[in-house]
Amino acid sequence: MTTEALRTKCRILELGPSLSGFMAALGLDPNRGGKRSDAARLKEQMMRLFRARITFEATIKQDCRTGDARRDMLVAEETVLWWDHNEADQPPKWGSWIEILPGSHPA
Repeated sequence: MTTEALRTKCRILELGPSLSGFMAALGLDPNRGGKRSDAARLKEQMMRLFRARITFEATIKQDCRTGDARRDMLVAEETVLWWDHNEADQPPKWGSWIEILPGSHPA
């Protein structure tokens, strides 16, 4: 995600006009259905990733004092994902996207 944001110089990452197109770009099969399908596994993995929280920790020293600093950050504060396994080729009324917040990746 960071590589794509740096390449496009945009914090909003468009996931494409259709679920099948996005899956094909990832090398997944959008045509296989069922509980263990690529689409079901992709959705589960994306939901887990986007709900994840990353913690950055450091030991800080200032004057004669030592302390600990911590910052918790969400991987994605907001997402809009449209999932229709029955019509994976049909574009949604609104596109799926991810927004990377300022300061959430190294400059």
